[in-house]
Amino acid sequence: MKTTTNTITAKVKRIIKNGYSFYGNPHYTLTLETQTGTEIQCKTVVNGSIGYGLTNYLNKYGVFTYHETKNGTIMLDFAEDIK
Repeated sequence: MKTTTNTITAKVKRIIKNGYSFYGNPHYTLTLETQTGTEIQCKTVVNGSIGYGLTNYLNKYGVFTYHETKNGTIMLDFAEDIK
């Protein structure tokens, strides 16, 4: 099965820390707010480095790359500043 990735422009509205992975990378559940005001619930991938930079996007828009799991959970893969 092929995983499809998508991008969205949003800002981080809320972050909840879920602890650390086996390798020490932080794992979060968060709420993103799009430019139209829609809220999206998502999580960071396990063992991903994305967790280190999420606070940079509190109340600041960025471009987030994500994929959706089989059960519908949105998993963030990457975040970057708007160019």
